[in-house]
Amino acid sequence: MVKRCTFFDYAPEIFSSLRKTCGISKKLYSESLGPECLLTYMFNGNFRTFSELMTSGKSGSFFYYTQDGRFVIKTIPKHEFKFMKTILKNYYEYISQHPQSLISKVYGIHKVVFSRKKG
Repeated sequence: MVKRCTFFDYAPEIFSSLRKTCGISKKLYSESLGPECLLTYMFNGNFRTFSELMTSGKSGSFFYYTQDGRFVIKTIPKHEFKFMKTILKNYYEYISQHPQSLISKVYGIHKVVFSRKKG
């Protein structure tokens, strides 16, 4: 039994600005993979609405398409998260100045933590 579910949204202002720069509206992003969508899928254990890509990363990460196919979700290990935090300022500045760049766009970093009921 899940006792509590906590959603973390890292650097929300920075990623909101990046999404806006790249033409991704708040509504589109939320409808595709906002907290309500993610939590519903995870809480119900129903990831069938996400299409899993057949390849996984060298790190063991999993990749999923959102239901509407607009975005890819990648699970990341702690060391990738820490690395992203170290480059986030430079990444933000670069993408803000070069929104048409072909480098991968990261539109958000989110974490969901489930606390289980003991018993």
